Amino acid sequence: MSNLTKDTTIGLDSVIDRIQRKVYKLNEKWGVELTGYPRCYILQKEKGIKVIEAYLGNGDYSGSLIYAEGNKFFFLSGESIENVSENYFRTTIELYFMLNIEDVYPNISHRADEEVRVDVINVLNTIQGITILKLESSSDKVFARFNNRISQSFEHEYTDDMQPYHYFKVLIDILEYDINQKKC
Repeated sequence: MSNLTKDTTIGLDSVIDRIQRKVYKLNEKWGVELTGYPRCYILQKEKGIKVIEAYLGNGDYSGSLIYAEGNKFFFLSGESIENVSENYFRTTIELYFMLNIEDVYPNISHRADEEVRVDVINVLNTIQGITILKLESSSDKVFARFNNRISQSFEHEYTDDMQPYHYFKVLIDILEYDINQKKC
């Protein structure tokens, strides 16, 4: 697909945009069709089912991003934002990856989950103003915010983090950002 960045950003979305653009460069390294999404939203659907969707504009949403097909990454913002000083804040964001690792590393005969995680960490380590807090790859940790109420449209059970699929998230501390920072 492509890197679905926002045209203009402000505050936290500007920081996420900078990270998104760096992470999307893994598309070239991996040689796969990688789709990058900006900050996404947890939406409540019928019967208490929660989904993650990206806002595409004009009142349209992407549909649930929690399905196994394709190679993708997306962001969720933290549940709280801490004031550091006048216009400066800090927060923790979550960066999710859902990958077919056989697509990413087709010439590796073992499960290449560690290889993709190392690639992601190496890219994130080049970005100033952030700290990687932890990487979670256990399915119950990756989707803990959803209390096992994930969308029924999930093609393969998200708890089945088995070859060729791999799901993980990186918790990133945004150390300090200006809420008025803009990117046009």
